[in-house]
Amino acid sequence: MCYVEQNLGIPPPFKIEKGQPSRGINEAGLAFTCALAIEEVPKEDKKVLKGQSLANLSHRMMNSCSSVDEAIDVLLSAESVAPPSTVLLADANGDIAQVEVGSFGCRLYKKYSKNNPGVIVAVNCYQSAELCCHNLAEAKLDNPSNNNGKRLKRGWEIVNRFRGNITVQVIASILSDHQNADKDCSKNPVIPYWGYSI
Repeated sequence: MCYVEQNLGIPPPFKIEKGQPSRGINEAGLAFTCALAIEEVPKEDKKVLKGQSLANLSHRMMNSCSSVDEAIDVLLSAESVAPPSTVLLADANGDIAQVEVGSFGCRLYKKYSKNNPGVIVAVNCYQSAELCCHNLAEAKLDNPSNNNGKRLKRGWEIVNRFRGNITVQVIASILSDHQNADKDCSKNPVIPYWGYSI
């Protein structure tokens, strides 16, 4: 990941380590991608564990895990991770999962398999009941000014329209969807000019 320097008068609400992978697949067929979760700054009175590096966890996961379950174990064993992220996992067995990791803990949000099929739609904030209260106020799903709620809603609209018939071509059309392109992204309170499209 790299970020373009912007002179907006405020620093971005996150830091990324040099060499930190944000996606990958290993020889066993375990794949991951992550989306930065914009969380609140911990208050002095809140107990926050010193976070393990997502870069180190990602490397460990890709080097030693062959399944979603093994990768979940690695992520949850961390207790706290920096930078905060939503990690999506998939493996050759047909398992998928969404794990949320950050300063306030690590939680398995959703997990599906061939025997228990499902769909995951993730955006740049926490969705689990345990961690969603730690989203930065500007990043919360119910904040009408940011892009998270709009992108999540649009993601579920598309999923529901194509449920049971998602092909590679459908995925390509989803990733190029620009339903919210008319929104003024300069007004996004999380990061100005961060778009509203999928």
